[in-house]
Amino acid sequence: MNGLSVYLLSVVGVVILSSILNLLLENSKLHGYIKSVTSLILVFVIVSPLPKLLKSKIDLTSFLDETITFNENYKEVFSSQQKLTLEKNLEKVLSDEGFVGAGVEVWADFENGNMKINYIFVDLSGLVLNTNLEHINEIEAIKSLLIKNTGVDEERVVFNV
Repeated sequence: MNGLSVYLLSVVGVVILSSILNLLLENSKLHGYIKSVTSLILVFVIVSPLPKLLKSKIDLTSFLDETITFNENYKEVFSSQQKLTLEKNLEKVLSDEGFVGAGVEVWADFENGNMKINYIFVDLSGLVLNTNLEHINEIEAIKSLLIKNTGVDEERVVFNV
């Protein structure tokens, strides 16, 4: 076992032993003395590694000089999650406005943590309109909603009818 596991095992052992002694001698006259002694032993066990740590030279520059690496997989997962969230939010906006069943797919690039939308593809094959929207141009209405909510150019919104 390494030093840390021995240390932790010692602390846990003293805590368990003091708990057992407190339970066994709960109604005894010695209860207060036993509790004081076990508490004192616990304090000594906890601070026992301090002299060794104070004598050793700790080189903090080794901690400060290490370079932090960014996990590319995390970046990809975060980017795809951000894109998926945007797609779901846009579908909800369309659904709230009466365009139920419209599918939205976003093509985007991520630069410096920022998402730049290249295209928004809208699938209208499952579109169901509310009765108050039957006599409007749904493509223009959906396009204006998407432009308003994302700020993309009009030519970047593509429909699949």
